[in-house]
Amino acid sequence: SMKLLFAVSGLENAEVVRIIDRAAGLQLLVRLPEGGEMEFAHDRIREAFYNSLPEARRKDLHRIVADAIEEQSSDNLDNVIFDLAHHCVEAGDRERAIIFFYPAGIKAMREYANEDALAYFTLALEMQERSGRPFGRPVVDLMKCMSKVHLNLGNYDDAIAVLRKVLPLLDSAIEQAEARALISDAYFKKGEWKKCQDEARLGLDLLEVKSPASRPAIVLSIVTELGGHLGHSLLRRGPTRPRTDAGEKIDILTKIIPPLTWSYIFSDVLMFVRYTLWGLNMAERRLGESAVLGMALGGYASFL
Repeated sequence: SMKLLFAVSGLENAEVVRIIDRAAGLQLLVRLPEGGEMEFAHDRIREAFYNSLPEARRKDLHRIVADAIEEQSSDNLDNVIFDLAHHCVEAGDRERAIIFFYPAGIKAMREYANEDALAYFTLALEMQERSGRPFGRPVVDLMKCMSKVHLNLGNYDDAIAVLRKVLPLLDSAIEQAEARALISDAYFKKGEWKKCQDEARLGLDLLEVKSPASRPAIVLSIVTELGGHLGHSLLRRGPTRPRTDAGEKIDILTKIIPPLTWSYIFSDVLMFVRYTLWGLNMAERRLGESAVLGMALGGYASFL
């Protein structure tokens, strides 16, 4: 933008305008519809100009541009976070690049640009590892987000590897249970049912949720859950409304229940029925209209 050029050029504004007008007259630059915006007429022109600069000068310009962008957009860095990340890494400023890579990855995730998000997270993690500093909370959060991006992209082995790496760094049982839930989901999507179930049970143990082990205990649990569902259905008035106050434990259970339930459909019908009814009761009482309720109703309908 012209505003940015004025800030970084070191020239009088009038001189900057004169140079821009001459470049536009030579068809090296073109004006964009947005006021005060210019761009090179062709990528080859931009590359030729960029490559003509000595490496030290390029890095210096990237640093100057990053400083100017951060100053001009200090009230809303989210709008320029991708530009800040780019210029900091090109300037060789690893300390600042790490700071901007994480929010850049988060923004890319929000915009469903999973490949871009993964690139930002990967670069930030590589820089952190090269620095030799111990992993702090921001890096742990970065790795958790990185695992979710891998899951979104279908990189299930990579997601599992990152989650296993981050597990020892998690302090609370809630966070460890969430990591187990994601690992369970990755194994489910890979079709490795036994590993899916093992990880899900580890997550349930962390949440202090007991699972029936013996066949009589499973049958008793099915009878209990079925009775609970029928009682709730008879006493309920009107539609079940969605709730947003379920709590962390219930939120993680909603991640564990679907893959765990459906992993049993071909291997253990009793366990499938048990977890379907358990998920159905939990969803009706604690969640209301939700993806878990829909999943549980589908499973319930399948064995009626």
